[in-house]
Formats: sequence, C-alpha cells, structure tokens
Amino acid sequence: MKLYRRVSKQHYFKKGFYEYEQIMVPIPKEFHKLVKPLLGRELEILVKLLPPAQEGLEIVLKPKKASGTPVKPFLHVEKWLFRKG
Repeated sequence: MKLYRRVSKQHYFKKGFYEYEQIMVPIPKEFHKLVKPLLGRELEILVKLLPPAQEGLEIVLKPKKASGTPVKPFLHVEKWLFRKG
C-alpha cells in the first residue's frame, strides 16, 4: 500500500493562486465492511508516531460526538431538495 499526495491549485482573477496539499490513504478492500459505517460522518483523526523499533504511523478514526443542534443545509439547497411538483 502507498500513500498518495495531491497538490491542487486554485487561480484567483489571473493575479494569484492558492495551493494546498492533500495526502490520501487508500483503504484495502478487505477493510471496506469496517469502514462503510463511517462514510459521510464527521470523524476525529488521531495520528501517532510509533516507537523506532516498530517504525511507522498509527492512524485512528473515531466518529465525532453529535452536538445538540443539527447542522442545517443552505436554505436554497433545502428548497430545491424538498420542492413540490
């Protein structure tokens, strides 16, 4: 398995640009059943550096606790989703 790096550039009015980097970790097929319940949810991510004898990283994903008030979508999207006719 490899980690993947992607650099994205966004141009603004032909004067400048904003650049950001994403590092992606592919999930092997054998773990898809474990990961599917977490899709679309907000996650807490904890990354630990392992001791030199073990050499590597440990990545832990946990669902965030639900806050008291649900997040509402933008009003125009809500109107479009629930329109009649």
